Amino acid sequence: MPLPRYHWLTLTWYETVFGWLTKHISWRYMLGIFVVSGVLLFFSSRLGIEDWERPYRPWLIVAFIFSGVVVLSYIGSHAYPWIAAYAYDTRTIHIATKHLHQLTADEKKFCKHFLDGNGVLTHNFANGAISNLVAKGILIKGSQPWPHGLHDFTMQPWALEYLKNHPELL
Repeated sequence: MPLPRYHWLTLTWYETVFGWLTKHISWRYMLGIFVVSGVLLFFSSRLGIEDWERPYRPWLIVAFIFSGVVVLSYIGSHAYPWIAAYAYDTRTIHIATKHLHQLTADEKKFCKHFLDGNGVLTHNFANGAISNLVAKGILIKGSQPWPHGLHDFTMQPWALEYLKNHPELL
């Protein structure tokens, strides 16, 4: 749904200003403002400019905090994809490892196939054990299906290593 023509009126004034500043001012300028305002705030006595800095102190504090928040938001927005991917992978492996301790007899049979050194399993995805192992992230479904609904499946390397280290699970 497109935004109404005057959608900016629904934002508060500081959201509008902050949004405009973060889109139109480079992070390099904000980093410069952050460093300069920080130096003026924290090292004015060492630099011998206390008398000059004192009347501007409230504005320097505002500039320091605002530019710091903007710089941190730039850092966070670039680090977020890596952090999110790592958290997702860690969570997926945790859930799948937990499932490896509760395998059904059919799932154990398919996992044993990979543990015995057979690299690829060609089977129907409609099989409940296979689809459950794929859903838990233990097996990977191949890209191209074979005729009659058959697919190639491989086991995740971490799952294969985990089962090699814990053969009692099978």
